[in-house]
Amino acid sequence: MSGFRIPELTREQILLWGQRLDEAVPVDHPVRHIDLLLRASVFRETFREWERCYVLTEGQPPYHPRDLAALYIYGMMNRIRSSRQLETACYNRIDVIWLMSGERPGHATIAGFVRTHGPRLRQLQKDVLQVAIAAGLVRLQHVAYDSTKIAADAGKCSLRSEAEISDRLAHLEERLAALEKEWEENEKRESGLLGDDAPWTPGRSHSVRQRMAKMKRMQQRLQRALLNIGRRREASEHPKAPRALASISDPDSRFMPSKEGGYRPNYSAQIGVDAAHGVIVAAEANDRVEDAGQLVPMLNETQRNCGVLPNEASADSSYNRQTHPSCC
Repeated sequence: MSGFRIPELTREQILLWGQRLDEAVPVDHPVRHIDLLLRASVFRETFREWERCYVLTEGQPPYHPRDLAALYIYGMMNRIRSSRQLETACYNRIDVIWLMSGERPGHATIAGFVRTHGPRLRQLQKDVLQVAIAAGLVRLQHVAYDSTKIAADAGKCSLRSEAEISDRLAHLEERLAALEKEWEENEKRESGLLGDDAPWTPGRSHSVRQRMAKMKRMQQRLQRALLNIGRRREASEHPKAPRALASISDPDSRFMPSKEGGYRPNYSAQIGVDAAHGVIVAAEANDRVEDAGQLVPMLNETQRNCGVLPNEASADSSYNRQTHPSCC
């Protein structure tokens, strides 16, 4: 034995690869299925309408919406749920590199695409479900329903009571009114000194405007938090009203039990899966603490997506249990 293995080539050695990118991905790899599906003629008109949202005569050429949609859907299939992780995958995952043909969109581009075209992406997923139905992969003989808790983008420290949120909102509106008055005075002063046609330069007015924008975003979150507290109080069927708490970081989330134990701001995710081939036929995320009362809405969602109700449906006992949560 002569010792440990020594690499034949150093990292500095220049290599000429004789393999094509297409040969690096097996013919039965799932990424090929996604690419083949979205390039099918059934989606041709869908992406043609999508293309009309772009202005192709100005600036740098954008990425085709089909490529970014495929990246997003394939990322979800592989539990890659952030734009930065998707950007990284475009550099170091051979299947993603193949899917994007070597293109490497940045995380800001990916996040902007999802934010701008969120409704179109949801409709695209429903269109894919219709293709699965037409292909006989969804039979609706039996659909199983279940739920899980998804952690919100907020921690326990972001929770505030209704009174605290109201006080903070009132204080914020006072500060915002003062800043708006200061901005108007700065504009008048600068206009008098420099004239209306003077070139813009970053100064006091620009700083005030940035602070106003930040405060308005917080104002919207506080207002939404109060609306959600009121909505949950009105929708509650329990004798005792739910705790008047909400997160000021993620106002749509709710303080409820977690999968890992304990309590934190979460969402309740509902899902329905066709038993024939495991195709998802319904999915929903809400802020309901318990599963009771959510089976009928999920059946209705299945009917909206598939056109008909399943012949059989199954769910665990939590969908028939009324409990009073000790959370908000």
